[in-house]
Amino acid sequence: MRRRSAMTTLACGCLVALFMRTPVSLAQAEEPSAAADRFYNEYMSMGVALKPLGDRWFTSRFRGIMNAWDSDPLHKPIEGNPILPWKNWDSAWRNKLKIEVLEASPDRALVVVTFATDENGRPIARLVHLEKVRAAWRVDDVTDPTRKER
Repeated sequence: MRRRSAMTTLACGCLVALFMRTPVSLAQAEEPSAAADRFYNEYMSMGVALKPLGDRWFTSRFRGIMNAWDSDPLHKPIEGNPILPWKNWDSAWRNKLKIEVLEASPDRALVVVTFATDENGRPIARLVHLEKVRAAWRVDDVTDPTRKER
């Protein structure tokens, strides 16, 4: 009987170890498009609270840019912010995101995220520059899709 309980304990321990490792392996396998989708869904769920989101999602370089942008009112355009193109964005956009990976390598990706179309039928979009940091995609820059240079 004692031998059986030791084997059961060992088997349960192995299963727990396997399940504890699953989220890490899923994050490593995440595609850039899925990461961009997850980022914008989190961002749009929080409103415009960039600080907690930035700690999780931004590279240290982009976090510095966003901190400077947040603290200087002269940097702020009349419409939107670097993450979202319009300050009057619609929360329904997060359910209609169109995501297209333009370029991808093992450690960098360029992803166009389209939110909606404007009154003239032009896409309202952002070009998201992703960088792999410790096996997870992080936002390294967000620009206008017509400006691809870094």
